[in-house]
Amino acid sequence: MIFDYSQIISHYWWLPMLLMLIGLLKSPWFKGVMGEAMVNLAACLFLDNNDYLLIRNVSGHKHFARKREAPPLNLINL
Repeated sequence: MIFDYSQIISHYWWLPMLLMLIGLLKSPWFKGVMGEAMVNLAACLFLDNNDYLLIRNVSGHKHFARKREAPPLNLINL
């Protein structure tokens, strides 16, 4: 018996696109983009432009984020 898949495809063509959209909306990348957009919008709307400067896309080297440790003591040369 041969089953005709064309009817299933014609009725549920939207299902793979819906699953991909749900996957995109739940991804950490999308949540980060939306969070940044919400913060930037709130800052533009509620903060005075004469007093505050909005700096976007600020990142630093991982060396600067770490706590600086004191150099080891060289007890031999003391």
